[in-house]
Amino acid sequence: MIIDTNSLKNDSELQADICILGAGAAGISLALQLKDRYKIILIEGGGHTQDASTQDLYNGLTTLPNGTESRVYLSDTRRRYFGGTANVWAGICAEFSKHDFEKKEWVPDSGWPISFEQIKPYYERAAETLDLEHLKPQTNAGPPDDFELIELKKSNVTSFGERHLDSFKSNKNIQVLLEANVLQLHSTNQLDIAWASIILKSSVRIKIKAKRFVLCLGGIENARVLLNTQADTKSALKFGSNIGKFFMEHSFGNAGILLRLNSKKRDFGWLNRAGGLSLQTLALKHEAQKQKQILQCRFHFSKVQKPPEGVPHEKDISTLLRTLGQGTEATTEYFEVGYLLENAPKSESRVVLDESRDKFGLRKPRLFWKAGDVEVKTLEQSIRALSTSLARTGEFRLFSSLTAKNAISGWAAHHLGTTRMSTNVKDGVVDPNCLVFGTNNLFACGSSVFCTGGHANPTFTIVALAMRLADHFKKLDAVS
Repeated sequence: MIIDTNSLKNDSELQADICILGAGAAGISLALQLKDRYKIILIEGGGHTQDASTQDLYNGLTTLPNGTESRVYLSDTRRRYFGGTANVWAGICAEFSKHDFEKKEWVPDSGWPISFEQIKPYYERAAETLDLEHLKPQTNAGPPDDFELIELKKSNVTSFGERHLDSFKSNKNIQVLLEANVLQLHSTNQLDIAWASIILKSSVRIKIKAKRFVLCLGGIENARVLLNTQADTKSALKFGSNIGKFFMEHSFGNAGILLRLNSKKRDFGWLNRAGGLSLQTLALKHEAQKQKQILQCRFHFSKVQKPPEGVPHEKDISTLLRTLGQGTEATTEYFEVGYLLENAPKSESRVVLDESRDKFGLRKPRLFWKAGDVEVKTLEQSIRALSTSLARTGEFRLFSSLTAKNAISGWAAHHLGTTRMSTNVKDGVVDPNCLVFGTNNLFACGSSVFCTGGHANPTFTIVALAMRLADHFKKLDAVS
């Protein structure tokens, strides 16, 4: 049910078995899994729809990998209303590969404390929640040498808020508070969170008490709440020194233009001629990444009608045709080549607290997004390998004037890693079951617990992790 917050007075107390802070993909998915067994309070900082005054709470300063400062990154890459950024996502879903969970010797701080096998069953369940469409490859010509075909999936749930709000309204086990903002977490014994202080749109302050609390506020706000709580000199709660560290994004952009001279009339399923989303993509095989000591990078190809300046037009390609051994006649096609580039985990890439404060008196987040040599090397070598492998077919030429050092600052709006999962507080913020170190009943869920980013869009894994956490709660209570 939706709680009428206008009826709440200062110092009002609400109680539940589980308080979920944040109603985006993680929070909504977790609530859906728990709603038939537990009394739940679901807190959302925004309303039913986006509002400028609420969205302004996401303002903050970011230093991008190229050293420039952005005052729009933190606000433009998030949405503060019921459903969160999962109200405006493209619906692209991809599983992490088993290699994404493994330690890579050439990538410091890589590897997860859980395996692909442990998360795989939850991908299967998440596919149902996300109502995924599968597009099977329709091709009689496979990927070029050293590359593998990556099949993406499309979710029909492109607005979490619209899909689920009505069902929550009718569920008596769930109390939803809209335009309710988390101020701080409080403890009476240093280990157990006793209550969360919440401020409403009316400026009324209330307490939420629960047996368990789960931070589902996203990769920036999960860290910010922990940092603000820990910074309070009156707070006895201490969560370790890794909060906010290891921030990762997916660098995103255009790698160039692919010219195809289609004389052999072969069909390549990864060439998107229809427009819209590209669900067939290419990435270097793990063995090639290991040999080159680079990260993951995924390429997608979308047809364009006219090539940009610097790319040969049809009337100018006779020399190129002879070079490729195709005679003097061939059909030409042009494809924009996009990339999604993994960022390596780095402790210096981090969210900290700024000195400036929001309208509730909380210190704003300040993001230092670091990406450098290994990301540049990955993008350059991946593009070079793609160009070489495609040219070897005799049908393609890749034209790229990209400067990798600048290109790594393009963003996909994926905030990862700021409360990373680990086996100990020295290396992370939450344990393999998403319990925040130093507490007995505080958990974090979502992309903030990621240890690496791979080349997969994060929502599929976010939902899978939420389902895994729900099962963990049920197992704990079955034992007790």
